[in-house]
Amino acid sequence: MEHGKMSMSEALKMNVSHFYEYQTTEAITLRQAQIEHESKSLTAILQRLDQLAMLVSR
Repeated sequence: MEHGKMSMSEALKMNVSHFYEYQTTEAITLRQAQIEHESKSLTAILQRLDQLAMLVSR
C-alpha cells in the first residue's frame, strides 16, 4: 500500500465500523451480524487480492 492510500479491505472495515454507530433495532442487529460475516469473508479475499497485486507489480 502506498502512503496516503487505503486498501479495499481497510475501507471495508471502516464502513462496517460506521454501521455499528447506527444500530437501533433487533432487525438491524441481525443484519449487522450478517454484514459482519460477509465483511470478514470479503476482507480476506480483498487482502489476498492486495497481496497478489503487490506480487504482480514487482
